[in-house]
Amino acid sequence: MESEDGARGGKKVLQSLPDVVVFDLAKRPSHSRETAHGIRSYRAGRAIPMVFVDGSQEDIKKTKAKVGDAIFTTSLGLKATLHASIEKSGGA
Repeated sequence: MESEDGARGGKKVLQSLPDVVVFDLAKRPSHSRETAHGIRSYRAGRAIPMVFVDGSQEDIKKTKAKVGDAIFTTSLGLKATLHASIEKSGGA
């Protein structure tokens, strides 16, 4: 699912509780960070794995500070990271 803004996206995630949520740090990294942080602030959102793709070293550093349990990967490593994250969380 993709959303037009972080608030709507966060609500959709909390309503559907997906196996994993992917954020693209190469596009609007501060919005991704804030949306992920918002999801994590709810009990229902604490167990959902969050994967951040690409982004600058500075954006990754800021995101790690805000969402400490996030997973970071590149576009090329995304498929393997998603499989591992879903298996680890007990998803499909």
